[in-house]
Amino acid sequence: MKRLVKNRRAQYTSSFLVLGIMLFSPFAVWSQLDSLANRKAVNDCEATLATATNEFNAGRFFSLPSILQKCLDGGFSKEQKVRAYILLCQVYLINDNPAEAEASYLKLLRADPEYIATPEADPIDVVFLSKKFTSRPVFTPHFKVGMNTSFISLIHENSPYSKLGEFNTDYGLRLGWNAGAGLDWNVSDSYSLALDAIFSRRGFRKTTSGFFDGDNSEQTIRLAWLDVPLYIKYQDYTGQWRPYGYIGYAFHFKLAARADYTLNDNGEAGTKTTTLTNVSISDQQVFLNTSFVFGGGLKFKVGKNYILGDLRFQLGMSNVTDDDKILLLPPAPATTIVSDCYRVNSVTFSLGYVIPVYNPRKKGEWEPKGFLGKILNNNNKAETK
Repeated sequence: MKRLVKNRRAQYTSSFLVLGIMLFSPFAVWSQLDSLANRKAVNDCEATLATATNEFNAGRFFSLPSILQKCLDGGFSKEQKVRAYILLCQVYLINDNPAEAEASYLKLLRADPEYIATPEADPIDVVFLSKKFTSRPVFTPHFKVGMNTSFISLIHENSPYSKLGEFNTDYGLRLGWNAGAGLDWNVSDSYSLALDAIFSRRGFRKTTSGFFDGDNSEQTIRLAWLDVPLYIKYQDYTGQWRPYGYIGYAFHFKLAARADYTLNDNGEAGTKTTTLTNVSISDQQVFLNTSFVFGGGLKFKVGKNYILGDLRFQLGMSNVTDDDKILLLPPAPATTIVSDCYRVNSVTFSLGYVIPVYNPRKKGEWEPKGFLGKILNNNNKAETK
């Protein structure tokens, strides 16, 4: 009886194996056939390109467009399309058909927007033709997230202890963070005007000691700003690694400002500590601040996009504190702490992602005009010499 059950189980297992092979074997065959078809299509298009090249070298130009058309419609890789369109550009230039030559080079740039024709790698007539075109993005969006630290430029210390003998003051660093996005307007291959909108959290710490015969206090300030820097950028536009630098001016809009305060009253009977946490000091600060901005970074090309590392310095140009509202602070009566007048400087390191929106076109479309256009066009002419 046991042997009969075993035999039946073996029969069922064999049946399932046979059924599985019957079900899945068509998919395996189809996958293999599809792979072979793709490989054959690639090989066929490479053979087509070789045929077209031989025809061109033999001086039989008129048949090339029809030879290449099928693979141009679907089958050529990006690199094969570039080679094919270069052949077509040469054919149309030889046949005195500049309009079709320009149309072919424009299609080349649509296939590979970052292609740059050079005398070392391309026919000289195609190099001259390429000077009429650009695929430079008109606008380039980018996104960033990073860390920052702030340090204070003291304008005036508003301390209630100034007439009570010697005391020591020290400003310390705190880490903050920032995140935002921006847009570059590319007025040439090397120069762009950029505008960012960045939410930033900044902070610093102030400690004061030696007043009232040994008392000490600590302030921790946290600022939430919307940073809007406007700057001019110069960048390298070739290669896998592309450095850049910039300089400009930033506007900082106050969103919120909060602080923690601690006063240690050290007397003969011991230490009495007064603490206030998460106190709003927004009303005591001005709404708009400004700063001088400069920095630079490095972009790494990933496909058509870029990963970047950016180091930015901001030097405060305005007083953060509203002089008329210093004594209106809630902590002043409880902790004898009064805010100083100061400017905020910061150093920011960010990582980001850049997405160029390529726009292959003939030069003269979306190009800067007027005085700026003359400067940049003269610069571009100098670069091509």
